[in-house]
Amino acid sequence: MTDQPIPGTESLAPSRGQALAARDRELLAKYPVERYLARSGGRLACPHPAHRFAQVPNSPARIILPECGGQDAWLAARGGGIGGSEVGALVIKDHPYETPFSVFNTKMNGGKDLSGEAAVEWGHRLEDVVAEKCAEEIGLASRFAGGLWANMADPVLRVTPDRFACKPRSWRAIGVIECKTAGDDDDWTSGSITATGQGTGLAPLHYQAQIQWQMGILGLTKGWLGCFVLGRERDYYVVEVDFNRPWFEELAAEARRFWAESILPDEPPMVNFRHPKTEALLKEIHPNVVRPTVDLDVDEAEFWLKDYVDAAAKFKAAEADLASIKNYFRFMVEDAAAGYVGDRKIVSNPEVGSTRIDVGALKEKYPEIAAELTVKGHHRRLTINPKAKADPKRLR
Repeated sequence: MTDQPIPGTESLAPSRGQALAARDRELLAKYPVERYLARSGGRLACPHPAHRFAQVPNSPARIILPECGGQDAWLAARGGGIGGSEVGALVIKDHPYETPFSVFNTKMNGGKDLSGEAAVEWGHRLEDVVAEKCAEEIGLASRFAGGLWANMADPVLRVTPDRFACKPRSWRAIGVIECKTAGDDDDWTSGSITATGQGTGLAPLHYQAQIQWQMGILGLTKGWLGCFVLGRERDYYVVEVDFNRPWFEELAAEARRFWAESILPDEPPMVNFRHPKTEALLKEIHPNVVRPTVDLDVDEAEFWLKDYVDAAAKFKAAEADLASIKNYFRFMVEDAAAGYVGDRKIVSNPEVGSTRIDVGALKEKYPEIAAELTVKGHHRRLTINPKAKADPKRLR
């Protein structure tokens, strides 16, 4: 006889969100942070002297995991709270990288490992360089920040500061340094941003939200965004940011709401179907067919089908317009490699060579090699058919 739940107690089983929080507490409890802090006078959260971090006087947060805590603990810690790179997605509709739904998926399913991505790798490798340059520009010293910090009253509010800014001979933090690298200088201007959002400086809004989150959790009133642009000019920008308490309180309130209403009860938030990350995320969540069919809500599906028909017609017309414009320029350029308007090259039409393997010939002449080198894969192909007729099998 198999074990069965006691009638009426099924709802007492923990949700995925509650299990996530329990795992977070269990793994973090394995790291004796408090012991190392007590032994070192608050300078170390681990046994490694090289990991001394700057102190934040009267901070409402405390360090809960050292940077050397290990991958398992860091993955658990990421799932156990809302961090600075995530909170902006909860309030910024046009966040370039995340949505509330993608943040939810990362918490529930672990998310995609980005450590092998070149942009992520070089961002980490250049962190020291960016921090030192920022400190040099503002006349302060860059100090190690220790690891993961959490608000003592509400540990769900978490932050991993890159560096602390201190006076040259001091280990007392007066601000936080957030290090960035970018491929271009769009939305970056060195200067300052006041607590009211005014000033001469400019930085992407989601980075501003991130540094406000850090200042609010750590109890600091000054932050600096340092950005190294990996372009031809190798530009570097420093933006000084003042703490904006109303904005931080808005971020904190939304983080608490998201945690209470989506994470703990395992209730997905609204999906932003227009966001560029949504398509890849949905494919990642459901890579395989499990059920043969599913019944859709009639009214909702018909609403989206109408929108699909309208959008498809506009898309087809736009494609025809683009083809017409391209053909005009092909006609005008004739056999030239480029077309100029004054000193501006607005059209390029060079000869481009290509090389490919004749797969058919390879299979015919060298079938064994072709079979050995053939890699089979699968994917799901989405087809939407607004003109579909009733399936007799479904009418029975």
